Parts: sequence; C-alpha cells; structure tokens
Amino acid sequence: MNLIDRLLVKAQTIQLTYGNDVFIIIREVAGWAVDGQRFPDLEAAQGYVEGLVPDNNAECTVIINDAPPSPAPEPESVQRKRRKQWIAEYKAEKAKAENPLPPMPKKDRNLI
Repeated sequence: MNLIDRLLVKAQTIQLTYGNDVFIIIREVAGWAVDGQRFPDLEAAQGYVEGLVPDNNAECTVIINDAPPSPAPEPESVQRKRRKQWIAEYKAEKAKAENPLPPMPKKDRNLI
C-alpha cells in the first residue's frame, strides 16, 4: 500500500468518525468528485462544499486528493501473454550467451 492509499484510508476514517464536518474532494479521470457528484474543475467542487457548510460552523475539514487516478488493471490474459514473451526473450538471451556461434543450417533430406 503506497502513501496515497494510506492517506485516503485515513481520510475516510476521519470522515466516518467526525461525520458531516469532513469532505473529501477526489480527482477523477474527467473532473472532480465530492459525495458522489462530479464537477468539471476543482473550483466548482470547492464551491459545492462551501455551499454545504453552514456559515456558523467554523470547524470543517476539506481533504483534496489531487493525485491522478490509477490506471485500470490489465486483464489476466494480457499479463500471461506478456509473461510468456519475457520468458521467451530470457531463454533466447541465455541460449545466445551460452553458444555465441550461429546455429548450423539444417540439412535438407530431399536433396539426397
């Protein structure tokens, strides 16, 4: 678990503990999201949060996650194909290192 994931888990724990006084603004592929609603830019998301907070409530925490969203995981078939390719390349390099001479041409039995 990297540092960003730890911060997000901590932010969600804070949100569950303190309830409505904590807002998490999350950067997504196309815009920003707060409480399941999407906004085109950060200023619009901040304006939405400011509209939710009453003027007499001085204590409010806003957490902004501006890290780019992580890419979607690759399908397992693509991972298997890439792994087979790496193994084939490794075997070819290893064989070339063990025998640097080019392989002997195969005899054509039809000429005999």
